[in-house]
Amino acid sequence: MQFKTFGEWLRHYRLQKEISPFKMAEALGYKRVSAIYNFEYGIAPLPITKWPAMAAVLQLSIEEFLKIMEPFSPDKVTEFQLIRGTAVPSDGMVSGKVADGDEASLTVIAPTSVLVSDDHLRAYRLEDAETVLVTRETGEDSLLLAVDQLRRYYGKRLGLLEVIDGVPFPAASVVSALKEVKTVCVLELESQDEPTSSLAAQLKAAFLDALTDAEGYPEIHRVPKIFSVIVHSPLEEWTAHGIGDILRYFQENGRRRHLTVKMEQPVSVPIKRR
Repeated sequence: MQFKTFGEWLRHYRLQKEISPFKMAEALGYKRVSAIYNFEYGIAPLPITKWPAMAAVLQLSIEEFLKIMEPFSPDKVTEFQLIRGTAVPSDGMVSGKVADGDEASLTVIAPTSVLVSDDHLRAYRLEDAETVLVTRETGEDSLLLAVDQLRRYYGKRLGLLEVIDGVPFPAASVVSALKEVKTVCVLELESQDEPTSSLAAQLKAAFLDALTDAEGYPEIHRVPKIFSVIVHSPLEEWTAHGIGDILRYFQENGRRRHLTVKMEQPVSVPIKRR
């Protein structure tokens, strides 16, 4: 049987193997079964970080799964193989190699040698970063992979700091982590909440407190450039291309500190000035 899309193949194979969408959603780390239907009906692509877990739940080896994906997403297959082949040994600063015999997840190990020791933060590649992306924790690792690709293939000294959601904003720890960097780019979803509760506003307030010697903050004498990006709708995955476009925009328009991004496809970043 010929299939036009991966989604068509996935639905056929899942039904043939009698794998419930609920079981598949749970195995891939999704709370809603609608994520599986989105993949099957072509509404959203399967994130590359979910490929090993998908292969496992389908009872396929990762090599068998890559052969299936090849006709549908050859560029993504190449990207996945590059990530596997260029992973750094697990010494506390690594990315996503899938170990032999362990295909349940694309393992991304957060660094141990960072400036942050706070349960409210997740830090990656801060050891030499000049620019740091700051976002709320998303529960998936496409941003980690995008950071790794931009560093590895384009020489970007880029890092990532995720703020764990549902806890008080760890202002002093965030300042400690970011006080040496040149540029901070805050990525957050559009919200109906008060503007003062936005991640960018909390970050700026934290640096202002530190600059005015508030109790409990590290001593600082400068504030990094802080840019704010509002994303209209959630993404299944970030890409190095999309992040690169955003960083390039700010580099070329340094006095503009805010922009709104409408993410229509994972690799397309139409930018509207705000």
